[in-house]
Amino acid sequence: MKKSLFILIFIVLFISGCSFSNFETSNLMHPPKATGEMAQIQSTIEKNVGKDIFFKYPQDGDFKSAIVMHDIDGDSQDEALAVYQLDVQDTQCYIMIIDKIDDDWQVAKTITVQNMDLYKVCFGDFNGDGKDDILLAWISYSNHGKKLTGIFLDDGDYKLFPFEGTYSDVFVEDFDNDARSEILTLSISKLEELQYDDGLNRPAKARLIKFNDGNKSFEIIGSAPMDSTAVKYNYFKFGKIDDRQIGAIIDANTDKEKTISEIVYWNKAEKSLKTPLYNAQTLSSSDFLRDSVIQATDINNDGIIELPKVDPLEGLNEKNIFISSWFKFNTRNSGSEYVDSCIVNGNDAYNFYIPEKWKNEPLGSYKIKVTYDYGLKTLRIFENIENVGQVVNNREFLNIIVISKKEYEELTNKDDYKVLHQENNKIYAAVCLAEASELAISKEEIKENFKVS
Repeated sequence: MKKSLFILIFIVLFISGCSFSNFETSNLMHPPKATGEMAQIQSTIEKNVGKDIFFKYPQDGDFKSAIVMHDIDGDSQDEALAVYQLDVQDTQCYIMIIDKIDDDWQVAKTITVQNMDLYKVCFGDFNGDGKDDILLAWISYSNHGKKLTGIFLDDGDYKLFPFEGTYSDVFVEDFDNDARSEILTLSISKLEELQYDDGLNRPAKARLIKFNDGNKSFEIIGSAPMDSTAVKYNYFKFGKIDDRQIGAIIDANTDKEKTISEIVYWNKAEKSLKTPLYNAQTLSSSDFLRDSVIQATDINNDGIIELPKVDPLEGLNEKNIFISSWFKFNTRNSGSEYVDSCIVNGNDAYNFYIPEKWKNEPLGSYKIKVTYDYGLKTLRIFENIENVGQVVNNREFLNIIVISKKEYEELTNKDDYKVLHQENNKIYAAVCLAEASELAISKEEIKENFKVS
């Protein structure tokens, strides 16, 4: 089977998140000395409010600078956005929008809000005027969760549209495909359902928020339960989840240090938010529960996001050497359809796609066993074939090794090695040990199925 040229990028270590419960003075800093146009913007800010101000840096999201650049008035030229305090102990903070008029940067608007840490800066067209609006997500000092502030350019003036609620994370996308952005908030159950004090797990919540033109406010248009064991959302990918439906794939860390995947989408026919992997009996979404933090992605370049199931390798207590099977979700029957499989070797940074003849029925199980020799940096692949109910004795038929160029040049049996990839001083090579095996594949197919990550 022809493999895509897509290269998977795997994260093998969990990244710890910021603390949201404490006031962090490290988020109030002077930006580094700017140059060029950014220096002009910084000079404009200082002329209006002085040099001794404390900028708030977004803690998460796509924008993490003290001064964020984005086109928010639709003139195809970026405006500047800065959030700051005048004093560390100030109970207020300020949102400044700076616009370039001719060749001069000028303050277009300064908005005063309650002092909070800045979590994330997002942009989206919430009111459908064809221009991107501003969404600021804040961390509240008084309780768990975050607050939202929308800022729209309306009749030539920037106006504030706040929304209060508790949530753990926030994302902006067009979920209902109407050319207007919605806000998806995700809440972790125990931290944010503060009205309960009985210590019981409850479902986390996904909520979809839309701007209502009639009353000029943000409103929740749908909500759905999510896995109650989630403690931190760490990955978000938006796109096609099957051939007809757009939505989000969301990964979360669980309280057992595992990873779960959620699907969230808007059902236009029913006008409701759906989380189809959620099980109401277990309060969880365990279909794609795994030890590894491997992420959902479009594995075969068909435009649809696939989800991973991970099979640990026997005898290996490792989170980054495993077999990953990939599935796409079908919203018509709420089922998962097998797509492909690969052996993931995070130690040596490569993936090996599993040939068709190595796969069992049902798809997602295999006729092989895999081990790893750490000393020799060798992936060892064995037969694991059932024959009339009996498992054939494990016969090693293929090795994939990583050696230095010097080691390779010193080999006396180079003809036994198929070089798969060379990188700096490293050579990735395959060694066929039992060509008579019914699972043996050609050296050309081995190279085709091998991909460095």
